Amino acid sequence: MLTSRSGNDYLLLMSQFQALYDLGKPDDNYDLQLLTDHRATRFQESIDNNPYFFNAPFSGVVAQPAAWAFIYRFMANKSEEYPEGRLNGEVLKSFYAITGDDGDFTYTPGNERIPDNWYTRNSLDAYTIPYLDMDTVTMLLQHLEFGSIGSNTGTTNSFVGVNIENLTSSVHSAGSLKQGKPTYCA
Repeated sequence: MLTSRSGNDYLLLMSQFQALYDLGKPDDNYDLQLLTDHRATRFQESIDNNPYFFNAPFSGVVAQPAAWAFIYRFMANKSEEYPEGRLNGEVLKSFYAITGDDGDFTYTPGNERIPDNWYTRNSLDAYTIPYLDMDTVTMLLQHLEFGSIGSNTGTTNSFVGVNIENLTSSVHSAGSLKQGKPTYCA
């Protein structure tokens, strides 16, 4: 998501953070819709720039939506005015260990923190698996590419999706799955 191209998967890449920050600047708001649209941009950038991009069944289709939803669902500051939360630029920066002014940010790994005067979700409004499932389906319906299991084939812009018929010896197809036929073995 916001990771470095230096071979690790934990250091933030400032250009990606800046791109996200720029999207929410006009309203100082980083809601789930904005994050979903940014995720779609990042998905396409991966296809366009990473010859080894792979969208796996679990990490791509299950875990990835959770990671993007969590940014808003867990970082948004809850208040009487915004009971579902509002994630502004200052709160976003704090969670990602970013200091400084727009365009001149500094990332300090290990200094990620919950900001002062920040309020968590109400315990009566827990973010449960069914809630995550609703967010995942909403994101998928907006950007069907999120459900594409497959990879680039060693060059950029060569994404090939997995064909369900090849995996099931033609027992199942996209059509049979839409009709509700079970995918388990009897």
